[in-house]
Order: sequence, then structure tokens, then C-alpha cells
Amino acid sequence: MKDEQSLGKELAALYAPDVRIGSDAASVGVVHRKVAAGEVYFIVNTANTPVHTQAAFRVKGLKPEWWDPFSGKRSAARSEGAAVALDLEPYESRVLVYSANAMAAAAAPASAAHVPLDLSSDWKVAFGNGLTTEMGELKSWTDTEETRFFSGQATYEKTADLPEAWTRSGGEVYLNFGAGKAAAQNRRGGAAIESPVREAARVYINGSLAGSVWKPPYEVDATGLLRAGSNTIRVVVANLGINRLAGTSLPNYRLLNLRYGERFQEQDMQNVQPVPCGMLGPVTLTVR
Repeated sequence: MKDEQSLGKELAALYAPDVRIGSDAASVGVVHRKVAAGEVYFIVNTANTPVHTQAAFRVKGLKPEWWDPFSGKRSAARSEGAAVALDLEPYESRVLVYSANAMAAAAAPASAAHVPLDLSSDWKVAFGNGLTTEMGELKSWTDTEETRFFSGQATYEKTADLPEAWTRSGGEVYLNFGAGKAAAQNRRGGAAIESPVREAARVYINGSLAGSVWKPPYEVDATGLLRAGSNTIRVVVANLGINRLAGTSLPNYRLLNLRYGERFQEQDMQNVQPVPCGMLGPVTLTVR
């Protein structure tokens, strides 16, 4: 009997793997389900860094397309033979569907390239406690004494002038809030990534809801919501309650302890500190 460690090689020689992913993407996992309409693959990046590679699927006679469960949109998957381009943000998951009715990849629109429009400066910010301020540069609420211990919602607002060529580009326009930064795993587990929007936001463009920002990629689809000329952008950001807790004095339990004895002890409350929050940027409008 051969060594069990050679079993994988022997099986691969007899039967092609269901999915073959680039060797530089060990963090990618795949779940495959066969349905009446075709083949469905749930693909997830389990790492806190992006993945850009290719994956080959053991499917014949069907075409691939991406299904977005958050927006309900379908889009053609870029493929070369059996290989599909695989671009995943940190912790991002995607659904790839092979079917006979998949969308054909459209040719790129014949339009000039657009330099991303930087929207990182000059935001008017209104906090839920009544404080209003101007942010020439985006920064954490903890960088200012008045908002260091604030927990709640703050509304960012500004106007952006859009050249007419952007509305005639034929491409999709995205409002991007920057990339997440890999961080050390905390002792309780969870995602080891620092978001450029802490902790979540709802985005409105010209009064219409464009979407929510809470996971990579940190962006919303602004296609169809923008117009040539002046546009109003409003971002409502909410943070965690720990900042308010960090700015609150602990109760004095001395009299209670004298009467009833010491029934409990605060756990590390003296170490509670406010965490960075707000819209940290950079914020850009891009066409692709």
C-alpha cells in the first residue's frame, strides 16, 4: 500500500480537481453546489489581505458569471479558457455561477480614462450631540477633545462638481472609501482588519440611498445617481459604544462593599480606551 501522503497526487492524476486555485492563494476556500440550472461556487477569502489570482473550475459547456447577493446584480466573469480571474478583498466572499444563460462579457466602452476624483477634504460634519464642525482633512473623532468620547452617529456632507464627461463615460462609477489595513488578531478572534469607515455608514447621493459601507470592498455603486455639475454627498457614520464608556467615570462601590461585601470586581475597566472612529479616508470617485 502506498503512503497516504501521496494519495492527493494519485487522485489528481486520475481525476481533475473540482477547483484549481493559484498557489499564491492558500487562504481561499470554495464550496460547490450543483443545481438544476448549473453549477454554483461560493468562494471566500479567509485572510485579512487581498487576493488576486486565477481559478480553474471543472465545468464544461457552461459560462461563468458573478452573482452579488447584496445588490442582486449579475455580471460576466472575466475568463480565459477554464481559468477565471479571482479578485477578492480581505474576508470577501463571492458567488460564481456557471450556467447556459450566463451574461456575455461586454466590450469595454470606448471612453477616455478618468483620473479618480479626490473627495477627502472639506467635509461638514454634524454630530448627534449637536456639535457641528468643518473637517478640512478627514480624521478620527478621537483626535479632537470635543468628540474623543462621543458614541453615536455623525453626518458628513459635501458637494462635488462632476465633469460632464463622467456622466457620458459608459462605465460604472463608484464612491470608494479606501482600503482596509491588516491588523493583528485580537484575543477574542474576529476580523483582523482596520476599516477606513469606523464602524459602518449609510451613503446618500443627491438624496437617494446609494448603499451601506461595513465590509470590504469599502465602496458603493454611484452609477445613475450622479449628474453633471453639482452633487450632494451625505454619509451617516456610526461608531461603537466603547468610546462613551471610556469617557465615563466608574461608580464608587465602597459603601456597597462595606455593607454587603465585595461581590464582584470590574474587569480591566481601567484599561478601556476610545478607539479610532469616523470616516478616515481617502474618499474618491472612480470610473471603471
